[in-house]
Amino acid sequence: MRTVPSDFQSIDPARAYLVDMAAKPPRIAVDDILGAHPTEKSVFSDWAHVGDRHTSELLPHRILAHSGAQETLPIEGLRQILVKHHASKEKLKRAASLRAILAKWGRHKTVRGLRLFPTNPNTQKGNLAECLLCEYVDATGKAKTLVYRLRHNPNVDQSMKGDDLLAFRFEEGSSGLIVGEAKFRAAADKAVVVALCDALARSQRGGLPISLQFVADRLFEAGQAALGKQVLDCALHFVEKTLVIDYAGLLLSDNKSASHVDRHASATTFRCAIISMSLADPAALVKNCFENLEEKYGFDTH
Repeated sequence: MRTVPSDFQSIDPARAYLVDMAAKPPRIAVDDILGAHPTEKSVFSDWAHVGDRHTSELLPHRILAHSGAQETLPIEGLRQILVKHHASKEKLKRAASLRAILAKWGRHKTVRGLRLFPTNPNTQKGNLAECLLCEYVDATGKAKTLVYRLRHNPNVDQSMKGDDLLAFRFEEGSSGLIVGEAKFRAAADKAVVVALCDALARSQRGGLPISLQFVADRLFEAGQAALGKQVLDCALHFVEKTLVIDYAGLLLSDNKSASHVDRHASATTFRCAIISMSLADPAALVKNCFENLEEKYGFDTH
């Protein structure tokens, strides 16, 4: 028979559990990676912060839910986010000028390839989820998106390669990144949670984010050389092992998204958090957000 060590005989099970937990490193919380849920007025004000918790595999999980009617969603605010991520102010001005000419002469079939926004439903879904992840991280203030990468997609109807999110934090004597992956599903299931976690794990195994040079190049091209250098210097900090890289995933889906994340998100050995954003009809949200965007802001005259 196994004998209980004498120094544990006087400790009750609850006390033994506390002693055991005290010997383990503290859990990483959602706040450690994403910061606190934003309280200032934004499109996220209409999403209830249900709470932060850990999944069954102890992965930090923030739950955002919209339980009201579809009509109460901040559609116009979300549409403005899509416009901002897909086109600069200068690009919008150029599109408006050409749109006026096309409206006068008629939209010829040879210019139908001119678009600012995707028409492919799958690309629309992915882009909306990606934009929400970027905007949420920016709103928390934990890190900052420096380049809106969807503005540089040469084929707006295809999903863009690279990191969905690459946000930066520059502080005195230290630098940090948040690398993110976003997924959309009309109905949440185990497969999408596994795919989300697998994508984050691949990013972590890859080391330095693949979009780092892309961001630096865009900043240099925009005349922001000092900021571009800070971005490139992250590669040096990575080699020196002084660069803190956190990972964040977002699942935009139906009202079952949080429970699927809780049950199926896999454990990680790196700093990572998942956000679940749930609502009754995610597909309708995508349709309403992209409807007539091209006619209002792009090249379409219909």
